[in-house]
Amino acid sequence: MTAAGSSGAAGSSMGFCALAAIAIWRSGVLPPYSGILFAVGFALFIPQFYGPPAVRIGHGVLVATGSIWVAMVLWRAEPAEVR
Repeated sequence: MTAAGSSGAAGSSMGFCALAAIAIWRSGVLPPYSGILFAVGFALFIPQFYGPPAVRIGHGVLVATGSIWVAMVLWRAEPAEVR
């Protein structure tokens, strides 16, 4: 894969994470801030490789915290009524 192809894939995945965070923010069902850590963690996915091991460990904690928070919120959310 070329550098252009990998940056395009990284850009699109970061865009999808940003869209997920915006959808969580606007949903009115889920707490608005629950998607922020998730989106920030995945937006920093590529840059974390250029840091020392402490930065990579911190990034792993950030991604895990954001993902677990979103999962817990979704697990506890009441199902919406279908019209």
